Amino acid sequence: MNLSFLTFLRNLPKENKQFAVIGLGRFGRAVCSTLYQLGYEVLGTDIDEKLVSQVLTNKIASHAVQLDSKEPSALKEAGILEF
Repeated sequence: MNLSFLTFLRNLPKENKQFAVIGLGRFGRAVCSTLYQLGYEVLGTDIDEKLVSQVLTNKIASHAVQLDSKEPSALKEAGILEF
């Protein structure tokens, strides 16, 4: 992850304590991990159950759920509108 992106994440307003990350590939996992380490509550989602399990096992997000992000009802049911 490049330095300017890390600077951006560190400068996020602290009032917003929750983030949802859709897609837990290499970039999504890095975003989850960085936000989580900075003290934010992070919800990670992916259609691939294996990636969701990795995020939970590695404890790089507060929550992780397997769902199809192309389905608005699945996102709503997961509580993504609250993040």
